[in-house]
Amino acid sequence: MRHALLFVLMLLSGLSSAQARDGAVRLDWPEPVGADAEAVIMMRNATGEIVLSIREDLDAEAVTQRMVLPPLPRAAYTIQAGLLQDGRVLMQSHVTPLAGNVGLEIGKQLSRSLAIGFSDIWDCGTERPYHIMQVDDGLELIRDHERLSFEPDPEPDADEDVARFFSADGHFWAQSGNRAILETPEGPQQACSAALFAPLLPLNAVATDLSWGFELNRDDALITLPGIDTQMLATRGLRVSAPRDGSITLQGDPVQLQLTQARCRLRDGDLIYPITAYLTGTEEETTTAGCAGDPRTLLGGGAWQVTALLGQRLERDTLRNLTIEVSGDAISGRGTCNRYVGVARIENSALVFRELGTTRLDCPADLRNIELRFLDALEAVTGFDISPAGILTLRAGPQAILTAERRSAP
Repeated sequence: MRHALLFVLMLLSGLSSAQARDGAVRLDWPEPVGADAEAVIMMRNATGEIVLSIREDLDAEAVTQRMVLPPLPRAAYTIQAGLLQDGRVLMQSHVTPLAGNVGLEIGKQLSRSLAIGFSDIWDCGTERPYHIMQVDDGLELIRDHERLSFEPDPEPDADEDVARFFSADGHFWAQSGNRAILETPEGPQQACSAALFAPLLPLNAVATDLSWGFELNRDDALITLPGIDTQMLATRGLRVSAPRDGSITLQGDPVQLQLTQARCRLRDGDLIYPITAYLTGTEEETTTAGCAGDPRTLLGGGAWQVTALLGQRLERDTLRNLTIEVSGDAISGRGTCNRYVGVARIENSALVFRELGTTRLDCPADLRNIELRFLDALEAVTGFDISPAGILTLRAGPQAILTAERRSAP
């Protein structure tokens, strides 16, 4: 009887949970859209993988859309919405958590100032999306550690609005607006659709010689130029151009900022930045280079396994357990015996790891000593290098204090 009652309670609990997570999302945006625009809702799990994507066509001149949700996957953790047209993201919302299971009725405000980023994200019906980047006249399809290079069709049909690309190993990509076909040598064609750009805001840029600064937020842009007072611009007044060529241009008065996805280093700096910036004054038309983005993004994407500490190679398996994982404002990983967590920040153009705390497992004296030296080394870090081969070196000023490589998947 107890087991039967428990089963009924579990069944009712599961049904109420699924029904409670039904609901709707109301999208609002400031100006009408043209014909053939689509509204998109994307939900991701705690690790950022897409678990649900909903698309609906919009009426011309629409400024709002209410989209009814199906029962949501239990793994749904965040929600984001956007508008697409002709393969471009017109507007999108912030990523927000799906908090609570009761009365799911969500309002999302869409903004043009959020719809900029370097990579197109395409859903091809697989567990993980592809990132599509234009490289010269060709394309690169990137997913996890897989990277495919495509060359354009040498004999395009001028009467067709379809761009075709071929890879050396037999892959084929055909793209028209928001739709594409991916064909692999091993399997059938996959129908692909454009998802949302990876959002770029907020973004800070600074001259390599520190002579200017550009702080771009959702609603305003703060510009510091030599010889004049700091200026505040409304972000909505900036004209944003994001073609599929790996660049973004922000045009305002009195400057233009061009961003390119290429690594950059400040003069005499200890950090690598993911974006190279070029600031051009609209009056004097002088261009100076700078760096932009968050250096911590180059450290993200998975765990690093430490290979050397304070100049000493780590050969024994117990010592090679040392790992580092940076995600946003957090650092975590394993020591020789304990797990640790802490805070990762950029302060005064330096990388700092602070507030490191560990579990308190029993640990032999020799391993505990190495673990303490490892944590002390992390707290001394001010910058890093990543070699062309992908080897990470954490530095304290000019001194290399540890090296690491990406940890292979188990």
